[in-house]
Amino acid sequence: MAGTFNIPLTTLPPGVHNFPASGGAAIADSDSLAVLTIDRTVPGGLNVTPGASYEIAVYQSNDAGASWQFLASAGDAGGIITNPRLGQVNSNVIGVSLWPGTGRLARAQVTVTGTAVAVAGTLTVS
Repeated sequence: MAGTFNIPLTTLPPGVHNFPASGGAAIADSDSLAVLTIDRTVPGGLNVTPGASYEIAVYQSNDAGASWQFLASAGDAGGIITNPRLGQVNSNVIGVSLWPGTGRLARAQVTVTGTAVAVAGTLTVS
């Protein structure tokens, strides 16, 4: 059963930030994919904050959050970024396969550098 954990609009100072802030979002036993999407266009977001950059990452726990395993990450800089084929980049997205198991949890991590930046997005598992 697919599920979505919303990352509410919030301004993050430089540092490491987990979503959810403690624990993790439950992963159904049949879920095999996690997709993390961060909207660059929110007020105060990465598109209008050239002094900021961030790395977004997905982690999985197989032991109720006692330990976390890194699955994937991607980083991006502030300011308007244009893809030659697709135009302006309005979101940062990473997708990654989940490790199989039962009783699993997932979480998103946003590591901000430079200056504070607003983020909002979703972590979807399916």
